[in-house]
Amino acid sequence: MRAYRPSGKVPFFGLLLLFVAGVVAAVLTGGLAFFISYQFNIFLVCIFPIFMGFIGGLFLSGAVKLGKVRNPLVATIFGLLTGILMVLVFRGAEYYFYWVWSDSQRIVERRNDNLTQEELNAAAFQISLERISLEEFIEFNQELAAAGTTITRSASTSSSSGIELDANMTWILWTIEALAIILICIVLPNGTASEPFNEVANRWFGGWTWLGSVPIDRRTEFLDLLQRGDFKSARQFITTAALPLPRVDLEVADGDSTPGIDMLLRVQDSKAGRSGTENSTILQSWIAPQDFAALTSK
Repeated sequence: MRAYRPSGKVPFFGLLLLFVAGVVAAVLTGGLAFFISYQFNIFLVCIFPIFMGFIGGLFLSGAVKLGKVRNPLVATIFGLLTGILMVLVFRGAEYYFYWVWSDSQRIVERRNDNLTQEELNAAAFQISLERISLEEFIEFNQELAAAGTTITRSASTSSSSGIELDANMTWILWTIEALAIILICIVLPNGTASEPFNEVANRWFGGWTWLGSVPIDRRTEFLDLLQRGDFKSARQFITTAALPLPRVDLEVADGDSTPGIDMLLRVQDSKAGRSGTENSTILQSWIAPQDFAALTSK
C-alpha cells in the first residue's frame, strides 16, 4: 500500500475562485465587523476574531471544493493572505472613519459655512482621499493603542467597570486577535485541500463505507500484516460483528465504478468520547484491487 497524498494540482478555475473568495470574504467580514463596532460600539473580544476567521475559512474551503484544489500549500497561502487582508480591512476602516473622515469633515465645516450637507460630504471625501497615507495609518494605531483598551463584562455591575489594558497589553491583544483570524483562515481550507480526491473520476470522494472492525487486542498484529502486504492473513482479524469500544475500524472511500483502479483504504482507532464515538486515523492508503479482494473476501 502507498499512503494517500494530495496530488498538488491547482486548476486555473480553482485559483481564480480562491482569489475571489479570499477578497470577498476579507472585505465583507472585515467591513461587517467594523460596521458593528462603529455603529453599536460593540466588539466582542475573542468571539469576533474567531467568527471572522471562521467565515473567511468557510469561503476559502468552498472555493477549494468547487475549484478542485488539491494543493494544501496553495490553500494555506490564500488563507494567510485572506486573514491578513481581513485584519487590514478592519483596521483600515477604523483609521479612515475615526481619523481621516472625521478630521476631513471638520476641516470642510470650518472653511465652508454655506454648503449643503451633500456638498460638505463630497468636499470632505475629496480631502480624505488626499490625506490617506501609511504614516498616518501607523500613527493612528499607535495613538489608539496608547489610549488603552477597556474590556467590559456583558453583565457588568456598578462596582466593576471592566478590565483596563495599557498600550503594551493592547498591542498583545490585537496580535492575538489577528493571529486567531489568520490561523482559522489557514486551517479550514488546508484541511479541505488535504481531503481524498479521486483523480480518475476527477471529483472528491463522496464518503466512506464501513468494511468491518478489528479487536483492539489484535491492533498491532493487524497493522503489521497490512504494512507487510499480507492481506490474506490480515483478513482473519476483521469482523462485521459489532465490537465494543475501543476497536479498530476499516473504511473504504466511495469512488467511481471504474474497474482495475486502486481503492482508498482508511484504518481508524475508535474509542468512546464525551459526545459519542471518537475516531483518529491510523493510516489512509491506496490498495490495489487484488489486495482489496484478499482483504475483504470471506
